[in-house]
Amino acid sequence: MVYEIAAGSVEKHKIAYENTEDNSGLEGVLYNTHDGSIFILNEKNPGLMMQLSSDFSIIKSYNLSFASDYSGIWFKQNKNELWIVSDQKIKVNHCSISGSLVKSYSVNINKTEGIVLTKDKIY
Repeated sequence: MVYEIAAGSVEKHKIAYENTEDNSGLEGVLYNTHDGSIFILNEKNPGLMMQLSSDFSIIKSYNLSFASDYSGIWFKQNKNELWIVSDQKIKVNHCSISGSLVKSYSVNINKTEGIVLTKDKIY
């Protein structure tokens, strides 16, 4: 869905992918400032990260297997890397731009549904 703040308009887009569980849909979304693509996560079954073009067609799809669910995603543009949070595993995962796990960090926060990084903090 695209929300145009100035105009107050909403435009919906369908993503052509399959999900095998009713209560497991699209969770995280981010805009890649390097190339204008959009990344979205499917929570689970399958754990999936999709890279979309500006017209919302799928450019690439990556199966994720380092957690049982995926709920939030952040793009660190100066390093071209991703940070993906899992609320069920209670972890923050540092990943490559293709979703390959670099390192996992346990966190002491339940129900983590989103993630934002600054210079020295994770929110």
